[in-house]
Amino acid sequence: MYFFRDPERKIIKNPHILFSPADGKVFDIIESQDTYCVKIFMSIFDVHIQRSPVDGVVTKIVYKKGKFYPAGKSNTELYNEHNVIQIKNTDGEIFVVTQIAGIIARRILCWVKENSLLQQGSKIGAILLGSQVNFEFPKNYKILIKKNCKVYSGVTPIAVKILK
Repeated sequence: MYFFRDPERKIIKNPHILFSPADGKVFDIIESQDTYCVKIFMSIFDVHIQRSPVDGVVTKIVYKKGKFYPAGKSNTELYNEHNVIQIKNTDGEIFVVTQIAGIIARRILCWVKENSLLQQGSKIGAILLGSQVNFEFPKNYKILIKKNCKVYSGVTPIAVKILK
């Protein structure tokens, strides 16, 4: 039962802050031309509930079958079973939360559907046992965390919007 726990979280909403979508340890931060991608490894001891990092609407969900290699590696999302949840906020910004199964995790649960309205911190899914969550967001946000940081879903600020 310990592995399926869902502790109460006090969610303090802030439209300028992106909160972690998952509990775990940040093992990589990838920067591309337009986005950042924060990769979070969830051990079997972490809470496995994912939460929405922002207020918004689910614009796309794409599930892909795949392998079950160990999570927490740089290209796990290319090979492993995963579920992509795309969220659009009222400013038209796109955020992507990717649930990735690992060697032990064999089940991804997605509790939202396309066109679902989400509140920051609301539960969007779970991955049973050890796994990985990737969180991709636009570069008009400043990253507040570093590699090897411990993060908590709906609680830990990942980035803050750069206001002009």
